[in-house]
Amino acid sequence: GPPFGTFDGHDGIHRAIYEILWPAWKASSHFTTNLVITFTGTDTADGVCDVDCIGTTSDEQAQTVAATYTDNFERRNGVWKIVKRHVLMHHFSPLVGITLAPPA
Repeated sequence: GPPFGTFDGHDGIHRAIYEILWPAWKASSHFTTNLVITFTGTDTADGVCDVDCIGTTSDEQAQTVAATYTDNFERRNGVWKIVKRHVLMHHFSPLVGITLAPPA
């Protein structure tokens, strides 16, 4: 699959979180912007948005990440859920010499 793999269903999401994300990141913040939703039916929609992430990896390296999420949404029992997400990475770059820390 893509650089970090393909993850399907609950088991895939669980694997991505426990085997890739949590071991790799000490802390991170994700900011999504510019969400555009196109309704494809009464209970389905497609969406695209940009995401910027900044954080510290488990080895204490500050990182910045930029990507685009392309999502398929479905309404089930009155609740909208993401049923599929494709992540297109634009960069995953270290912030050399930067330490992310709370204000003193």
